[in-house]
Amino acid sequence: MAVARILATVPGKPPQPWGDEETESLTVARERFATAVAVAPVGTIITMEVGGREVTRCRVEQPATLQRPRLDLDEFDEHLVRVKTDELRVPKGSSAYLLRRGGGTVRLLIDGGTALVADNEIGPAGNARPFVPQRLRLPYGRWTEPDGAVVLFSRDYAPLWRLRPNTVPEPLPPWLWIQHEGREEWLWQGAKTPWSDPATARAMEALLWDAGVRENPPLVDALIPLFSGEAEEIREAVRWLGGRTGY
Repeated sequence: MAVARILATVPGKPPQPWGDEETESLTVARERFATAVAVAPVGTIITMEVGGREVTRCRVEQPATLQRPRLDLDEFDEHLVRVKTDELRVPKGSSAYLLRRGGGTVRLLIDGGTALVADNEIGPAGNARPFVPQRLRLPYGRWTEPDGAVVLFSRDYAPLWRLRPNTVPEPLPPWLWIQHEGREEWLWQGAKTPWSDPATARAMEALLWDAGVRENPPLVDALIPLFSGEAEEIREAVRWLGGRTGY
């Protein structure tokens, strides 16, 4: 299988590898590409190569529609831990963020959302790297608007992207109310969540990729109130973002 790698090019300088590892997994490569676009400085060109051939690139720009602060995931590095229990919504050994600790318990942020576990059920992060939880970026379903546009939404029913034919995907504020026709359409159900089922994760990554999505959605900004303590759950974080002055 061809090896994939991510490169970052700052204007006036030669391309540099983004991260230390190459991978044979396109799913992993796409995740790294999206993360690089989310955290790299404005103006940086992020490129993905597969088998030594460029397959896609994206110039990092400040979204004009939202005026969002750019997240620096490296700021969250000190919060990284490993999950030592297999009773959560993610596999044992998965990376997690430690949000708060007290009374013998810890509140974590994992791929599947927030979770409360005993203090002894987490361990050192080891070589874990900052990540964007899947619940904040992968779709759960889609709505169809009266004009035919399709809106992808998260597991918490927060809008992610508006899709139109032959148009760049539009990032949407996660608190936006969407008028849609008919019932929502779910992309996965039951226990087949992206954070517990690799096949579902690959399918959702491929869906975004095929739609032209090359970055993380505004819902990722929920990390801000979750880490600051302004919110305990994702939906609470969305309400905080929607009511923040200047957002």
